[in-house]
Amino acid sequence: MSRHVITLHVQPQDAVRFPGICVHCARPAPASMALAARRGQTVREIKVPLCAECAAALARESGDEERLRKIGRLLAGVAGLALLMLILLLTPARMALWARLLIGLPPALAAAALIFWLARPAIERAALPEKQAIRQAAQIANFDWETTTFIFANETFAERFQALNQERVARET
Repeated sequence: MSRHVITLHVQPQDAVRFPGICVHCARPAPASMALAARRGQTVREIKVPLCAECAAALARESGDEERLRKIGRLLAGVAGLALLMLILLLTPARMALWARLLIGLPPALAAAALIFWLARPAIERAALPEKQAIRQAAQIANFDWETTTFIFANETFAERFQALNQERVARET
């Protein structure tokens, strides 16, 4: 599978134009898929077009994916609840319950979020192959305050995207 790399001069608030075809299969695209990339505290999120069939495939979960998502939620809930109960037991009983909850809830919620975040890679690996291919059809490879580098798997989409944004394409030096 060839990858098509396109770097655009684009500021975070600027709009990037996409062709009206699916980023994965190049059919007409009424739906969209969000691409996100993180660098430190900065997140760049851009929506790319998807056809109805690819959007439906992206929404489908494999049995393993669904099972792992449910297990992740269960473990996150149990970890959060266990930490909350431990904090309630360790805080002085003479404190008001609302104050003890105020102390215990933030770390309990953080623990739950951490557990679910740690489960995400396994959940993503369990996705159906067609779902993984759609997710890999477009990626933000790199970005800074002046440029964003996209990688596309579909040659037709990449050519049309580059033609629509020709005035912003970064020249190789």
